[in-house]
Amino acid sequence: MPVGLLYDELMETHQGPEHVEQPLRIIRMLQTLEELGLAQRCWRLASKTASAELLRLAHSPEHIAEAVSHPFISKGDMYFCSHTAAAARMAAGCCVEAVRAVLSGTVSSALAIVRPPGHHAECARAQGFCFFNNVAVAARAAQQLGRDLAQPVRRVAVLDWDVHHGNGIQEVLWEDPSVLYISIHR
Repeated sequence: MPVGLLYDELMETHQGPEHVEQPLRIIRMLQTLEELGLAQRCWRLASKTASAELLRLAHSPEHIAEAVSHPFISKGDMYFCSHTAAAARMAAGCCVEAVRAVLSGTVSSALAIVRPPGHHAECARAQGFCFFNNVAVAARAAQQLGRDLAQPVRRVAVLDWDVHHGNGIQEVLWEDPSVLYISIHR
């Protein structure tokens, strides 16, 4: 079975100050996969924006309404532009689509190249360049999709490797004994 690949140029439109978290991160990832011939061996999956209903799997309604409502500003470790809301919803949606494709048997595994990142976003708070917790939303979606497909997902494992601890993933999923969260960080 093929490996699924998700990428959407909409996520490149979230722009801010000169920083490591910039569009070039995902552009270079996709370029590297293409240069190595790996992208061509993958099954391109259709990207999809996360609905408010999907985002509520990991976030409060207030957070969903407020997380990206500050256009054209930079504040602490967060920056926003007119495209931030769409890019953040697309990042979460692509992660869910990757899970959906694997659970439905369309692909054996999937890679979603997304930004803005998500592992610092908590249930009710955006932080650390993260607006929505893409992985926590996808983990909850896996549980829900498994029920819908009559293939229950009994356990979910999340392996997060980054320079920083993914405090948002931990906060959102902490009380769920069916989810194992492992963070490898400096």
